[in-house]
Amino acid sequence: MLLIVPVFLYALFLDDLLRYAGDLQEAVTSTPWDFTGQDYTRPGTLGLSKVEGSAPPGGQRAVQWQARLMFCDHESSGDSYEKGQDCGAQDHHAGKALSGHVCWLNAGARQVTCEPVQTDVGLLKEAQFRQYQAVFGTVGGMYECHARSVVENYLMPKSFLQRFSKVDLAKKNWKSQGSDYHENATQGTDETAYFLEAQHFALVTDPWALNGDLEAPNPGDTLAVRPDDMSGELYERVNHVYTRSPSFAAFEAADALFRTAASEQELLAPGAKPDDPLQPKVSLQKTRSFPPTQAIQEENRSAHYFATPWKDWSRDAYEKTAQKRGAWYMGCTSPEGC
Repeated sequence: MLLIVPVFLYALFLDDLLRYAGDLQEAVTSTPWDFTGQDYTRPGTLGLSKVEGSAPPGGQRAVQWQARLMFCDHESSGDSYEKGQDCGAQDHHAGKALSGHVCWLNAGARQVTCEPVQTDVGLLKEAQFRQYQAVFGTVGGMYECHARSVVENYLMPKSFLQRFSKVDLAKKNWKSQGSDYHENATQGTDETAYFLEAQHFALVTDPWALNGDLEAPNPGDTLAVRPDDMSGELYERVNHVYTRSPSFAAFEAADALFRTAASEQELLAPGAKPDDPLQPKVSLQKTRSFPPTQAIQEENRSAHYFATPWKDWSRDAYEKTAQKRGAWYMGCTSPEGC
């Protein structure tokens, strides 16, 4: 009958350990995903902004700082988003743990830490891609986060019926040290506390996507460009690829030769200014403009052209698809429609 008591106490402690291990995994595996939603065209903003003093020795990015604030009390629920309450106060210990208390505050433990990005991961070997990445993808790569916590016993006796066993039932019982759980946690060692296995999680981000102005009502519309525009984020990227093609030099020489011959043979009207084929013409219409046309100035008149394959004059598949869809995300017919 006496054996039931230590078995029951041990089961309660194991239950706490498993819960704390799950909380630790949640903190580590969820944090790197926050890097995927950042604006990599503006690396010093949002979650990629630098926060001094937030990392020993991590990447010092706001993503890590926010993750530490969220998981200060070791779980993602019930946050007040106030550092003094979620981190400094101890009410997330008192009354919320039965047999063991988990904590970050130990030299052998570590809060969620995200290492500096490894920009050499995911690099493409092809020279053109590397040139493009050097200009537009300088902050992407692999972000790796890790953490480790310590658990101290506050319920099980260290020994039980020692006349029958020479093995301790558990490590030190810290209840006699008082209820300052944070201070007790700093004193834990391998002999007196349980250190959960360190958790690691990493992912490779793709920072080449354009986001537009994220503060605008429809960020994608801020990327719109007309064929006669020679600036903007989208144009700069297209122009980079266009002018750095391996065949561009040969094309440039052929264009110069053609222009010279056309001029000598008077094939061009005096004073005419034809389009420059050495500059790409890029067109991207605003997403909610129906039909998606742009007015292009041609000599003395303005003509409307489709900026997408809206009409192919046979089936008009793009137009019919748009008519069947709603104007909201994933084709929803209303903002809260799905």
